[in-house]
Amino acid sequence: MLVLDQFKTVPVRRAVVIDEYGGLDGIVTQTELLEAIAGDPPDVEGEEPDMVEHEDGSLLIGGRCRYIRRSIGWASGPNRRRTPYDCRFGAIRIGHIPEVGERFSHEVWRFEIADMDGRRIDKLFA
Repeated sequence: MLVLDQFKTVPVRRAVVIDEYGGLDGIVTQTELLEAIAGDPPDVEGEEPDMVEHEDGSLLIGGRCRYIRRSIGWASGPNRRRTPYDCRFGAIRIGHIPEVGERFSHEVWRFEIADMDGRRIDKLFA
């Protein structure tokens, strides 16, 4: 909670996290800190959910879903990749602009492109 106290007293939006050895452990924002404490905020009325679980156990994941970063391991911390991409799937590198129906794997996950918004992946099945 020391970081929360720092955010209360110093008007900053981001903080650099240093580990016990003096090494960079990551960057934390006020929003990420509050989500870690309280969980994700509830969806706005009428807003499409970020992720829907189907009866067969598969997931339909929206391109801006924050949960996918944590569940797949793309969360904040020392291994977090900073990218210029707006969508959460920007970290997925498959070497070309995908098409709807295309399948690929990342670590232990299997994905299928469910919807595209121009050149951006809008929805995935996992």
